[in-house]
Amino acid sequence: MALNWETPVLLGHRGAPYLAPENTLLSFRLALEAGLDGVELDVVLTRDGVFAVRHDILTALGPAWTLSFSQLKALDPDTPTLEEVLELLESYPRKLINVELKTLSTRQNVGPPL
Repeated sequence: MALNWETPVLLGHRGAPYLAPENTLLSFRLALEAGLDGVELDVVLTRDGVFAVRHDILTALGPAWTLSFSQLKALDPDTPTLEEVLELLESYPRKLINVELKTLSTRQNVGPPL
């Protein structure tokens, strides 16, 4: 996709959170259908190696990276995987995605080192 650097790039922050729950496939789809240039999201790697789309790294059961993806889904059934979001974006080939990875440095700020 060729970007026009003379105009701002408009990204749906966590999708379209005023139209649907943030960080859900519905929220991302609505942001793209509204004509935004793309979406922004955060991911955390779960204990079983799945990139879960999630802004908050702390859950009622502890840090998200200590849980399996199925445990995260039990807490929030609308939590998508990064793979699911990328599959959604295949239907919008000229759209952008900005992925923020929740890293070890973030982990050290909220709990004991791994």
